[in-house]
Amino acid sequence: MFMPSDKVMVREVAGELVLMDLGSEQFFRLNDTGAIVWQGIVDGHTERDIAGGIAERFSISMDQAEGDVRELLESLAAAGLITGQ
Repeated sequence: MFMPSDKVMVREVAGELVLMDLGSEQFFRLNDTGAIVWQGIVDGHTERDIAGGIAERFSISMDQAEGDVRELLESLAAAGLITGQ
């Protein structure tokens, strides 16, 4: 399971979720789907559960949702914004 890094600050700005890496001071913006994934991480949901919610909300296949969620999780992990697996 993934968890937010303790080096990330999160704020909603103009309807978007903005993450700031406190170590590098880089900003990352998440769209609506990314914000749902982030909330799932914060709430302690599994990757599969997050993908299931995305599939249902956006009426896409579970395979597509799992791929999209995995891609975002890998990006967030590479940026140091989340830890775990």
